[in-house]
Amino acid sequence: MLAFLISCTSPHGPASIDNNRQIYDDKILYLSHDYMISAGDQIEVSYHIDVRKQDVYRIAVGDQIRVEFPHYPQFDRSLNVRPDGRVTVPHIGDIDAFGLTPMELAERITQKYEPILRNPNCTVALIRYGESIRELKEAIKTATRGQSRLALVQPDGRIAIPLLEPLRVAGMAVEDIQANINDEYQKISLVCSHP
Repeated sequence: MLAFLISCTSPHGPASIDNNRQIYDDKILYLSHDYMISAGDQIEVSYHIDVRKQDVYRIAVGDQIRVEFPHYPQFDRSLNVRPDGRVTVPHIGDIDAFGLTPMELAERITQKYEPILRNPNCTVALIRYGESIRELKEAIKTATRGQSRLALVQPDGRIAIPLLEPLRVAGMAVEDIQANINDEYQKISLVCSHP
């Protein structure tokens, strides 16, 4: 996903009368590389979801996985990755799953069970995944703006956009805000594409 940002202002300033014609003083802000966003600015975040094949899939919050042990079926479980990025397995407890491939998680779980089981050889399969992307698509679905969201920079210099904690953007250039938003979405495993 790639987020593009555009600053918006009100299209017309106060009108003046000249020879019985109303003339507007346009106050449209044309952004340059040195413009810094400030409180009261409005930015538009446009989302472009990358649906191309990824080299690897990394487990994300909200994914559902199936953990199976060929020789110990009593330990088999379907698990949801919690908001803290962990899953709970029997007799071991919590294990970090967020950001790992299914194969990496299987290796980690197998290592944890080696002291208590003989030849555990765990496998991990994805049952439901991409929940974050579905949630984001639902949050940005608007009839008038397409896949974008207008965000007003609050007096504290922050904006609120879907799935992220409020981000401080005041005092930053548009390009820096774009990179920051992409980095924050990357942290929750929404893969960014680069132009």
